[in-house]
Amino acid sequence: MYHANGSSDVNTYGVNILLPNNIGFHALKVTEGILTGIDVLIGMDIISKGDFAITSFHGNTKFSFNMPSTHDIDFDM
Repeated sequence: MYHANGSSDVNTYGVNILLPNNIGFHALKVTEGILTGIDVLIGMDIISKGDFAITSFHGNTKFSFNMPSTHDIDFDM
């Protein structure tokens, strides 16, 4: 695996991932990593399949993902 600090030999796994909004991904090849304070790091292989947004209105952080993409999102007003 290549990462910000160079490269490492790591274990790989085939997994299925189900997001909280019931969108699923099957037979993904993932690598083992050291993550602090989180269980999973969602990568561009999933994010690029749909529309992804993170908002923090009044300090309440929300993660939104829609697949397939249904319209253009632009926060530039």
